[in-house]
Amino acid sequence: MKKEKILGALLFLLSLSLIVVPIIAAFSAHGWDPKATLLGDSNPLETQFENLQNLDVSNMFANPTLTSIQGNTITGSVQVTSPLDFPIKIKNVSGNIICKDHGVVLGPARLASEVEFSAHESKNLSIICTLTQDGLTDVGNHLLGGGLPTNIDVENVNLKLDIYGIVIEVVIGSL
Repeated sequence: MKKEKILGALLFLLSLSLIVVPIIAAFSAHGWDPKATLLGDSNPLETQFENLQNLDVSNMFANPTLTSIQGNTITGSVQVTSPLDFPIKIKNVSGNIICKDHGVVLGPARLASEVEFSAHESKNLSIICTLTQDGLTDVGNHLLGGGLPTNIDVENVNLKLDIYGIVIEVVIGSL
């Protein structure tokens, strides 16, 4: 009976050591830093986002083109080049298109479908704008003058991104 209790105690201590020793070794290997122990030496999100404040987006948008006009809906595309060093998915972009020449809200616009980018990849985003009555009038006036509104702005932008499975939603006053 005494040997059974000793054997039971030894087996319990062995089980406990098999759990505790690797945890102690992991903390020791990472300088007793809990963050480094749990997340590793380089947290990918932390290292990727360190320089976002200095991100150069000057060449991010290029070649906006009108693809179709049907009734009060304008469809266009814009080439976007990701300035990021990691993959990203644009889940949604929406906002109001403004004609800056006349201060007219042309209408609400949204991204036609999600777009996934690899690092520094270029893709075309398809944008759909439903013109308001004022927007239809303004576009009609521009068409009479020989073209479409070119001096435009986007305000009340809602941007929804998926980065490493983390969905980030940002609201921006204007672009």
